[in-house]
Amino acid sequence: MNIENYISPPEAPIFYPTCDEFIDPLEYIEKIRPIASRSGLCKIIPPKEWQPPFCINLDEFRFTPRIQRINELEAGTRAKIKFYERLTKLFESQGLKLKIPTVEKETLDLAKLHKIVKEEGGYDMCCSQKKWANVARKMNFHDTQTNRVLKQHYEKLLLSYDVYETGIYEEQTDISTQNDLKKGNNSKTVVESNGTMKNGNKRKDISPPSITNNVDPFANFICKSCTRGDDDSYLLICDICDNCYHTYCLIPALIEIPRGQWRCPKCVAQLYHTATPTDAYGFEQSGKEYTLGEFGAMADEFKRNYFKKPLSEISCDDVEQEFWRILSLPDASVKIEYGADLQTGELGSGFPTTRTKDLTENDKKYLNSPWNLNNFACHYKSVLRYINADISGMKVPWAYV
Repeated sequence: MNIENYISPPEAPIFYPTCDEFIDPLEYIEKIRPIASRSGLCKIIPPKEWQPPFCINLDEFRFTPRIQRINELEAGTRAKIKFYERLTKLFESQGLKLKIPTVEKETLDLAKLHKIVKEEGGYDMCCSQKKWANVARKMNFHDTQTNRVLKQHYEKLLLSYDVYETGIYEEQTDISTQNDLKKGNNSKTVVESNGTMKNGNKRKDISPPSITNNVDPFANFICKSCTRGDDDSYLLICDICDNCYHTYCLIPALIEIPRGQWRCPKCVAQLYHTATPTDAYGFEQSGKEYTLGEFGAMADEFKRNYFKKPLSEISCDDVEQEFWRILSLPDASVKIEYGADLQTGELGSGFPTTRTKDLTENDKKYLNSPWNLNNFACHYKSVLRYINADISGMKVPWAYV
C-alpha cells in the first residue's frame, strides 16, 4: 500500500435512538436496517438517561489472550499464505527447496499465477488455447517473451502441485503389486551385484548375485506406471521405497534426470498429505494470563514501542493507517494479542445479572432490560429464545478485550 495515497475508509453509521425508540431493541434494529446493512455494521449510542452499572470485578477478571497476525485477517492474504505453506511442504516432501524466480525484475507471485491459470481453465486449457498471453497480461507483465517464461515456471513449480492436490497418487492402484498377487509372488527380490541401477543421475553399488535358478537380479526394477523395465537410462529408483518410475511416466513428466536423492510420487504424496492438514483449527494462545489492568499496561507499552511516540501523540488515524498497511503485506510479521470468546458466565459481561452483588435500586432496573446482552437472545421476537441450552456466543454473550 502506498502510504501517501492512503484514504481512510468511511465511518460506520452511528444512530442515536430516543428513549421511546430505545424501548424495543429488535424493533429499532429493524427500523435502521436499510441504512445499517449497507455498511455491514453500525454503532448505536443509547439515550443519555440509560446508564447501566459496569459489573466486572477488575481484579478477578483474568484471561489468556489469543495471538493474531494482522495480515492474516485479510482473506486473500490468508489464502496466499496457506498456498505458499502447502507448496513449500510439497517441495520439502520431494527433498527439494522452493526457490521463487523473478520475472521482469520482480519476484514472481506464484499464488497469483496459480489463481489466474485456474481462472483461465487450468494448465491444459492455457496450453491448448494459447492463453498464456492472457495470463501474462492479467499479472501486469508486458514483455512478449514473458508468456513462455510463465509457462515454464508453471511447469517447473506448480504443475506437480496441481497433481498432488488432486490426490491422484494416493488413489492410484499399484499395477505391479496386483500382478504379483495374481501370480502368487509377494516377495521382493533383494539385488546385490557389482552392477548399478539408476538413482537420479547416480547408480547404487550392488555386489554380484548368487547365480541360482537363473534369477534375473534386475527383474524387480520395473516402472510402476507402465510395468516395463526397459529404457533403464530413464528409470528412477525411489530412495525411500525402491519403487521405480520412468521419467516420462511421471505426472508431470520430468524433462531431465534429477540430481541427488529422488522420492517416488507415492512417497511424496504420503509425506505431503500426512504433514499438511486440510484444515487448520484453533488459535495460537499467549503464554501469559492478564488482568484487565495488566493487559491495558501491556497494550500501552506495545503501542509506544511500535510507533516510537508518546501515547498522547498516537492518533486513531495513525493506528488505522498502519493496520491497513500491514493488512496488504503477505510477508508482514506483526502479531497482536487480544481477548476473544471469553466466558461471561465466569468472568461477567459488564451488564448486571441476578448474581451481581451490591446493586442499588436504580441498578436493578437494568437486570431485565432487553438491551442487557444477557437478555438479548431471549427477546420475545427472537428465534433464539427457542434454544433451551445456554450456548456461548448465541444465548450467552462472549466478552472481547
